[in-house]
Amino acid sequence: MSRSAVSTLGRSGRHVPRVRLHRAPWRVLVGRVVVNALALAIVVLLLPGVHESTGRPVLGFLVLGALFGLINAFFKPAIEFVALPFLLGSVGLVVIVIDVVMFWMLDSLTSLLYTDGALWVIGAGVLLGLLSYLFDNVFGLVPPIVPDHREGGTR
Repeated sequence: MSRSAVSTLGRSGRHVPRVRLHRAPWRVLVGRVVVNALALAIVVLLLPGVHESTGRPVLGFLVLGALFGLINAFFKPAIEFVALPFLLGSVGLVVIVIDVVMFWMLDSLTSLLYTDGALWVIGAGVLLGLLSYLFDNVFGLVPPIVPDHREGGTR
């Protein structure tokens, strides 16, 4: 019997389904950090005006990937909410600006990554946004859309 099918008796004698707590799987979190690190490494390799400044590049990119994930988790939804009217009006082109802002925040919050100017921040933000979108979809880190209930009435 699956966890979702388990129920308990309530005070009224009827079966009351248990509430399951949804936890973020650790594999997805590690996958997102690795995907962010890979995307940042490609940006640094392709753009000569973007530099990573640690002595250990693999560890540095993993730390940058984790920091970028935290920035995306906390700040990106708020910025997207504020920019929602512009997002709808521009048919999604504001996402590029949001990606540039996310990269600028990463660049300004850490000393592990630095750029040679504002044009490099714009180029790196656009490239990082495209690579993150591509890798998230290729590696299956975007959750599928599934209904909450099963069809047919069986549980």
